[in-house]
Amino acid sequence: MATQVPVNLVNGGGALTPLQIKRAACKAFRQAVDEYCQGAPGSRGDFNDKFFEKLQNVTPHGSTLAQNMAREVPVLAGQAGTAAAGVAGTAANVAAANPGSAIAQIVHGSYVKSAAAIGGGMGTAAAGVITSCFSIYRMFGRAGGRWPFFNALRAGGFRIGFPDAMIGNQAIEIKGPGDSFRKNQKETFDAASKPNPTIVVDCKSCNANCKNGPVKKLKGKWKKNRGCP
Repeated sequence: MATQVPVNLVNGGGALTPLQIKRAACKAFRQAVDEYCQGAPGSRGDFNDKFFEKLQNVTPHGSTLAQNMAREVPVLAGQAGTAAAGVAGTAANVAAANPGSAIAQIVHGSYVKSAAAIGGGMGTAAAGVITSCFSIYRMFGRAGGRWPFFNALRAGGFRIGFPDAMIGNQAIEIKGPGDSFRKNQKETFDAASKPNPTIVVDCKSCNANCKNGPVKKLKGKWKKNRGCP
């Protein structure tokens, strides 16, 4: 990993380098893959839940990371050629820095309400409050419908993303068996994560016994078993 700007921990102080975070995350990732892939496709449960469970017991740094990671925090990135170009960060930070941005206020407010409805607060990866960005989508739907919201988001010049974990503004994305980045997903995360790029935890970089997707492009047993051996 080229960039080594320390990542400040939000709970308890101190800092870890991206490399330290990646090494601990990869230990948890390999353990999660081994357990996840024992099940048959369709009955394995959520991979990320397994990853965060394993992370809490990894040494060194695993428990500390789990206590400092917030799951599925919405991030915003302004698109080139719009008034929002160059604006990026967590929805909370963008909303605070741009009080006149109605869309940033809506995104951050919806996350706060959704987190409170699910578990009484934002929570950390260890607490497991927000486990899926779909819970946020449902909140947007109750606020007037998902498609009107996303149309307004585009009109405001923003892309939205939900990294699997955030420590402050450092994005961390987990790509388990059969998973892959969607269009513009990593670019959105990277913009919000500056000065460091997104820390990507996946099959290849962690030397885990799995294959990343998309599944339709995998071959043989990897395709049949959805990224598992």
